[in-house]
Amino acid sequence: MDFLDETSYRKGVTYLSREPIRCPVCGHEFYQEKLQSGGGRLIAGELTDFLHRLYKPSQKFGNVYPLIYTPVVCPDCFYASLPQDFLKVPSDVAEELQSRIKERMTEATKLIGTPVDFSKARTLESGAVAYVLAMHCYDFFPPKKFIPVIKQALCSIKAAFLFEDLNKEQPEKYYDFLASVFYKKALFLYQYAIELNQSKQQIMEEMKVLGPDLDKDYGYDGVTFLIATLLLRYGDTSDPEQRAKDLEEAKLYYGKIFGMGKSDSNKPQEILNKARDCYDEISKLQKVNVKLTLSYDGTDFYGFQAQDGLPTVAGEIEKALQKILGEVPEIVCAGRTDKGVHADGQVINFHTSLDKMKEYIKYSYLELLEYD
Repeated sequence: MDFLDETSYRKGVTYLSREPIRCPVCGHEFYQEKLQSGGGRLIAGELTDFLHRLYKPSQKFGNVYPLIYTPVVCPDCFYASLPQDFLKVPSDVAEELQSRIKERMTEATKLIGTPVDFSKARTLESGAVAYVLAMHCYDFFPPKKFIPVIKQALCSIKAAFLFEDLNKEQPEKYYDFLASVFYKKALFLYQYAIELNQSKQQIMEEMKVLGPDLDKDYGYDGVTFLIATLLLRYGDTSDPEQRAKDLEEAKLYYGKIFGMGKSDSNKPQEILNKARDCYDEISKLQKVNVKLTLSYDGTDFYGFQAQDGLPTVAGEIEKALQKILGEVPEIVCAGRTDKGVHADGQVINFHTSLDKMKEYIKYSYLELLEYD
């Protein structure tokens, strides 16, 4: 059993469990560090786009990161999991994990560049590593009973949260890169979890809490919101066609969230507002700026600017765009012409969506104009 001293916990912020925990993999006994509640230790700050609650430092306790205390990690063999599973590991899985102790320790050291000591008070570094270790350990848990994929998704995004927090404190290191790596892993795992849930191979609703953070459980809506936001922020941008599909999928997820009634306890206003904001952001990303170069005989036109009941250049362009796009976008002209004035090389532009632009390309624009 580990010797207990003040380096094993953070005085005034955490405490050690009364009874020791016996590791089911290696048999080592240790005490779990837990966060004390109340007392002004946690001062809630803003909620990020990934539903991660930030906390303001208090004058008495400084920065407190509640997420770092959730995973249970054996200090001897680095077996790690979420609290509800730590003592339930099947014997055959325990044997497999026993054979991979060195592998886990090496991985932990590689992540932050120095050895990790889980017998000491939890830090941002050891907290992030704990979630990564849990991800690896869940690879060996039976899928039906433990639904490990959604738990790996949760561990991955929480690791990303903590690496992001580390990057704020130590921007000279590579923690921003690690945050992006685990956000991308979380995207894959959440999407896979949805597939497994739909095929009833791993029913994620059996999880009591889907998080993703500790302050509020956003349930299944939170999962779909995270997939959409991860697609928006960390989806593959190397293939424009796939990127367009990803953005459309993200919009669909967002639309389902804010398009189904008012806020309630399961769908609070903050997630509805964020879904709307992200939906609008994607809509702007999907807009393309279209340039048209015009030449025309202005004899029969009453100038460029649209006028009710009179033939104008802008009026004819708007008619054509209405037929193609189903809407009349705002047209910006580089220099308007007066009645009867001709033009050669006059430039105009308008914005429209990618999908509508495809329809635009299908048509010969000139065929829809009634004038030469």
